Amino acid sequence: MKRIKIEGMMCDHCVNAVSKALKGIEGISEVNVRLEDKEAVVQGKASEEILKETIEKEGYTVLSIEDIEESGDDKKSGIFSKFFKKK
Repeated sequence: MKRIKIEGMMCDHCVNAVSKALKGIEGISEVNVRLEDKEAVVQGKASEEILKETIEKEGYTVLSIEDIEESGDDKKSGIFSKFFKKK
């Protein structure tokens, strides 16, 4: 997984634009974009260069891209748990 810090997102339209663009990248299986954190977390295989180009083509600035380690427990209670809460 990769965490991408993004500058320039200001509303839900921005989140939707970035989400749609990232989901269109071949090899990406999950995308979660959070306006309040100004970041996207993606799972799948895509180069950092492709991720950056895709986001910047939408008009936003990529500040950083970092790898996130995922263990078996992280799948249930890790980074994605803050995006998908059971109701």
